[in-house]
Amino acid sequence: MENNGHDAGVAYEEVADELKNEIFTGVHTRDHRLPSEQELARRYSTSRWAVRRALDNLVQQGLIRKVPSRGNVVVYSKGRPAADRGIRVGVIADSFLDPLRNSYLQDLMRQLAIYAAADSHDFNLVHEFVDMKRHKWPSLLGSPEVDAVILIPFSREGLDFVNGLTTLEKPVISFGRELTNKNIPQVYIDHYGGAVDAVTYLCQLGHSRIAAVSHRRYPGSPSYHRMQAYHDTMAAFGHAIDPSWMVEGSVNYQRMNMAVSELFKLEPPPTAIFIADGCHLLPTLHALTENRIQMPGQVSVVSYDDVPEAANYHVPVTTVRQPLDRAAEALLNEVLARIENQPGRPKTVLQAELTVRKSCGMCNAIPAESR
Repeated sequence: MENNGHDAGVAYEEVADELKNEIFTGVHTRDHRLPSEQELARRYSTSRWAVRRALDNLVQQGLIRKVPSRGNVVVYSKGRPAADRGIRVGVIADSFLDPLRNSYLQDLMRQLAIYAAADSHDFNLVHEFVDMKRHKWPSLLGSPEVDAVILIPFSREGLDFVNGLTTLEKPVISFGRELTNKNIPQVYIDHYGGAVDAVTYLCQLGHSRIAAVSHRRYPGSPSYHRMQAYHDTMAAFGHAIDPSWMVEGSVNYQRMNMAVSELFKLEPPPTAIFIADGCHLLPTLHALTENRIQMPGQVSVVSYDDVPEAANYHVPVTTVRQPLDRAAEALLNEVLARIENQPGRPKTVLQAELTVRKSCGMCNAIPAESR
């Protein structure tokens, strides 16, 4: 294995895959100490940073643990009975983004952990992050060490993967996307309905020139449903949409500064902004500040995803909250039902919640020269 230093993400995934294969095939048995980071880096011709990420990945999957004075020790034991470890649930996130920096994913994992700890059925969660855009196969899906799997597809490739699953050796539940695969029970949030509530709220405040911030989207993705709701709601209120109001979202602050600057050069400019993805909230707020556009004095803002910064901003932002606490409960209840051969629910749809704060004002309260 070679690493030219330009794709350390691939390097750590390859190291993790190699080590997992050695663990599953018995090269490294239970209580065996793995070679040091330095030794593994030499063996795989990669950096110690990549090795460390690979080992952290194995810890998250419950295959190894870090033991003071011993190093990384294998805890996986082929054939260990499930009764010794409770109900072990593999949580597989298709994350082409860095999962450690994905606040949405972190919040979902936290809610799953909270519900698992509070439940009396002794759930034991094991995590795996797989970049399905690179067509990586989740190892936990075929692992005998997990009793059920929760799949969380993010990318188009991840959604295609879940929709294409046919042979299921254990209960599999999907979260976050509406599936065409009727063999897999699914839990997801009504993103369309949540966006309808957000845009309706702005329209009822008298806004008709409502810009939208969103990134590239594909059919079936939350962004796709939210933007469809934006278009449908604007049409329902009789408001035409100027293509110039469509802003390509970015987490790059400089790009968002430029995009918002161009947006407010329009005559007349928009009086409100609907942010379809929570990752674009902070760059948008920063861009408004840089362009000296006051909220809600000159523009009202509603954002999807109730990220912590929304409530703590100096002008608290109205948001659409995804009920991840109820999602975690629904997912683990479905896991339990399937393990116990109960009917369960083939589809659970949760309603998003509009949280009104101070970032929106009546359109007729906005000075005419600012419209």
